[in-house]
Amino acid sequence: MRAQGLCNTWVMQQAEQTFGPAPSSQRETATTSIRATSSSVADRLAAYAILPPHHDALDDRTLAMVEELFITWFEMTDDESRRATIPYLFKGDEEARRTLLAIVPLYFDPLFFDELTPTRELITLALATHRKWRTWMDESRI
Repeated sequence: MRAQGLCNTWVMQQAEQTFGPAPSSQRETATTSIRATSSSVADRLAAYAILPPHHDALDDRTLAMVEELFITWFEMTDDESRRATIPYLFKGDEEARRTLLAIVPLYFDPLFFDELTPTRELITLALATHRKWRTWMDESRI
């Protein structure tokens, strides 16, 4: 639910910057419409521009963990804090690796990593991916 709130707020801000403030009745209708169209995790990830390239091959749990990871890291102030959340977010190393391997291709060519890449290196690549995504988010708000 926090993810939908983040997406809804961002979309509404973009609309208000472009078109000016909407009357309150239109704002409520727009928010309801956004919630209706962002019902699945894949839809929300696409709205945030963090839908993994091969999302069709991923299970719902992995997609949900991609969303949770990005939302949790968005609230953190530095990479060490973000790195420290990994053991708390995932059930184990296998789930963490599956999620990290899903998000790294957002900004990195698969030539830079594979199934054998150590987890610590995947985390470093995922942190760089998150940083690039945050930069994109900040630039798209301008």
